[in-house]
Amino acid sequence: MEFTLDSKLGDLLADPEAIKVVDQYLPGASANPLVAMAKNLSLRTIVAMPQAAMLGLTPAKAEEILVEVNKRMPKTQEELQSQINQVAPQVQREVNRVAPGAAEQIQREVGRIVPPTTPPAKK
Repeated sequence: MEFTLDSKLGDLLADPEAIKVVDQYLPGASANPLVAMAKNLSLRTIVAMPQAAMLGLTPAKAEEILVEVNKRMPKTQEELQSQINQVAPQVQREVNRVAPGAAEQIQREVGRIVPPTTPPAKK
């Protein structure tokens, strides 16, 4: 999914890579308490606000941020799967650290909701 000025701030900040880019261009912006109030607003709406300019967010800077964020987004299903495969072991370790046994329960629940598929038998 490509981000644009019409994307909501909350959608943008739901992605860890996007947070890195936002904080690179606007240090500390993702942790600003005002961000929580603006998550349902589009970036276009936000950059039109005088408060955005006071924080250094101009339309030009927003476009720069979007270009950089979109460069880091996966373009194909294979790229997305590769990114998932890279973080999966870290997520698994963190889940086991925080809630031992939770991973197995999650797998059981997912299996219950979405049963594993098997390829059709060859004739």
